[in-house]
Amino acid sequence: MGCLYENCVNRETGEMKSTFSIITVAANPMMEKIHNSKKRMPFILPAEKEKLLIEKELPKEKIQQLMIPFVEDKMQAHTISKLITDRTRNSNVEEVMEKQAYPELA
Repeated sequence: MGCLYENCVNRETGEMKSTFSIITVAANPMMEKIHNSKKRMPFILPAEKEKLLIEKELPKEKIQQLMIPFVEDKMQAHTISKLITDRTRNSNVEEVMEKQAYPELA
């Protein structure tokens, strides 16, 4: 997945902090169903194109040509627990990723 990554130094404490932001692109048809209001998805670069992105002087136009939706037929999706959005409980547990059935999505 594409991201912007930076190491920053807190000027007051001298502490080093690593930050990153995930880059998004327009959603492919599968991801449009999941992110149906914003119609976006993470930028996923196919493995065969990884070396292109680390060229030292890669022009902005070539970067933009790489930033396209990942092909739908190489992805899989399933519903997960609503616990993922529960701010009162720890959602960093295996049960969150287990496939769930929701009648309203049938």
